Amino acid sequence: AVEMTTHLPSQGRSSEFYHKLSDEVALPILRRLFDPERAHELGLKLAQRGSAPTFRPSVAEQSLARVSSRPFTRFPGLNFESCIGLAAGFDKNGVAIQPMLDMGFGYVEIGSVTPEPQSGNPKPRMFRLTREKGVINRYGFNSDGATAVAENLQSFRNPPPRAGEETDLAAN
Repeated sequence: AVEMTTHLPSQGRSSEFYHKLSDEVALPILRRLFDPERAHELGLKLAQRGSAPTFRPSVAEQSLARVSSRPFTRFPGLNFESCIGLAAGFDKNGVAIQPMLDMGFGYVEIGSVTPEPQSGNPKPRMFRLTREKGVINRYGFNSDGATAVAENLQSFRNPPPRAGEETDLAAN
């Protein structure tokens, strides 16, 4: 999560010093300390504990919101606060739905969810492409299983769900 959120949605809102500190000091240290999968797990745990960055509208966005109370994106029967969503794979078990929405995503797709718990592919299964600024994800269908994910969704739904949650189902 840390690597993906360095510039989004803070671009233009944070100081140049913040970005230099994040990109040139903090991230290189974190990349040396944690392999990609461990960093992913850490990002989810930090989000669950309320330590993920949250979206704070700029002054211009706040004034625009006062002018229009309409959602950013509409789809038949659904209203999204943002057209940018988080695809399945980041939060496979639905443990950090609200923190991801609070980061500014318009929807969060969880999964893939398998009927029974399973561990997925053997490790290592995630690889950094530092020069290309990307990753290769070969997790497979690691999942806590449908029952555990259903419990996580039920916990999220108290209070009522926000528009934009989805689940991606997969067979064992």
